[in-house]
Amino acid sequence: MYTYGQPRTCDQALADAYDEAFAGRMFRFVNNNDVVPRVPPEPVYRHVAVEKYIDADGNLEEQATLFGRVGDSLKGHTADVFSPGTDAVRDHSMKNYLACLSRAAG
Repeated sequence: MYTYGQPRTCDQALADAYDEAFAGRMFRFVNNNDVVPRVPPEPVYRHVAVEKYIDADGNLEEQATLFGRVGDSLKGHTADVFSPGTDAVRDHSMKNYLACLSRAAG
């Protein structure tokens, strides 16, 4: 299963069951500041465990640290001086996900 910019859809029990049932077969991609994976709010709603993170430069990160993501988020939000703050919506575009993943595939 592959998802791109998916919102939170599980409670903790469902996320745990899903992680167990689909271990090694679930890939959830999040593009930098994409707003959709941040809703609805935690802790009521959860994501499944595995996340593949695409940074502000379009690089696929297997394991992004909290510190690294904060800096990367700022980089993404300030990348377009003529449209500050629009990165959260722009990053949800499937076209952007595909472009990043095509670059990562080589």
